[in-house]
Amino acid sequence: MSRVLILSLGLLFGSNLFAQEKTEREYRVDQKEVPIKAVQWINHNLKDVSKIKWFYEQSTGKSSYEAKLRKSKTQFSIEFDTLGIIEDIEQRYDWKKIDNLTRITIEKYFTTTYKKHQVIKIQKQFVGDSQELSALMLNDDQTGVEVNYEIEFHGKTETENELWEGLFNEKGELLQLRRIQQKPKTNLEF
Repeated sequence: MSRVLILSLGLLFGSNLFAQEKTEREYRVDQKEVPIKAVQWINHNLKDVSKIKWFYEQSTGKSSYEAKLRKSKTQFSIEFDTLGIIEDIEQRYDWKKIDNLTRITIEKYFTTTYKKHQVIKIQKQFVGDSQELSALMLNDDQTGVEVNYEIEFHGKTETENELWEGLFNEKGELLQLRRIQQKPKTNLEF
C-alpha cells in the first residue's frame, strides 16, 4: 500500500520534484589556490592555451574549481571537484550547430511546457573519466564521452516567468531542470 501511495504522489507532484533551485556564486582565484591535480591536468592536456582564468564556484550543495579559457577560438570551462579531479568540460555552443533531431526534441519540450521561451546561453557538456576527457582535448576524440547540452533560458507559463537551466542529453531528452536564483542587484540602473 505504501508503494502505491509513494508512486501516486510521485506522479502527481513529479514535475515539482524534478525542478530544483540553482544558486551559484563564482569567485576569481589565483592558480596557487587551485588543487595541484587540476593544474597538472590542464598543463598536460592543453598545450596551445595561453591565458587561463581560475574560479572557485559555490553552487547549491556543491563546491568546485573551474578553469575558463579559449582554445582554437572556442570558449571552454573545465570543472574540477575540490580535490582536483575533473568532472566535466563545457564548450560554448550555438543552437544551429546542435544536431537537427536533437534540436527538434528540445524545441518540442520548450513549446509544450512554456507559453514563451528564450534561449540565453548554450553549452555543450562533455562527461567522462580523466583519460576520455584528455583524449577529447588533445585529439578531439569523443570515444566514451557522454555529450549533453546545458541550456539557460527564460520560460514563461500561465503563472511564472523564470530563468531556468535545463540539462538535455544528446537525444534532446530533459535530464535535469533547475530554476536559477538570480542575485539581487545592488547597483541602481538608470
